[in-house]
Amino acid sequence: MLTRTAKVLASCLLGMMLLSACTSSWHPSGLSGAPLQSGRFLQKFYRSPDLAPVGAIFQVEPFSVEQVSGFDAEAGGRLFNEELLQAIQANGLTVSGNNPRYILSGQVRRFAIRSPALRFFTGKGRADLRIEGEIRQGQEVVFAFQDEVTIAPAINPRCRPTLEPELIARQAARRFAINLLNEMLLPPTPLEPVIIPSAPQGAPADEG
Repeated sequence: MLTRTAKVLASCLLGMMLLSACTSSWHPSGLSGAPLQSGRFLQKFYRSPDLAPVGAIFQVEPFSVEQVSGFDAEAGGRLFNEELLQAIQANGLTVSGNNPRYILSGQVRRFAIRSPALRFFTGKGRADLRIEGEIRQGQEVVFAFQDEVTIAPAINPRCRPTLEPELIARQAARRFAINLLNEMLLPPTPLEPVIIPSAPQGAPADEG
């Protein structure tokens, strides 16, 4: 018969396998149908030339949460939206429901925190976060995005295990918010000019 330790190890390994399987099975649906491209910070994004976020008023609708594992689902949605709103305001953007130019909305497709039981074997926590959303100006989509965040911070031995899921979840939500704001606010990378070498002086001209 299996010893108690062996049973615990087997359960932990099974949990890691299930978590890995869930991680690899995500297929983003795309909210708006906008043509997405790979981003510098976000996994995929679309940006309209008409988007001018600096100085604009944003209305931030709470992101819905479809799947949460490893901690309370209601708490997961609450802390995600808290971190997103705080990051937006900290970067100087105005958030108000009165005459907003842009409306930000989206869904958290998956918010998973590794079981606290695994912390003793790996020494790290883990959070997987998958999000998609869009920014609208009236009926027009001016920004759309899909992102996947995975973090594995070292466990703080002074932190109680019951508090770790929320702390790790907040770090993941904050990382996504940073990705979103960087992609949205930083100017796009300019294309490098194509330099055509000139013919050396005295060289015969090409007579075609």
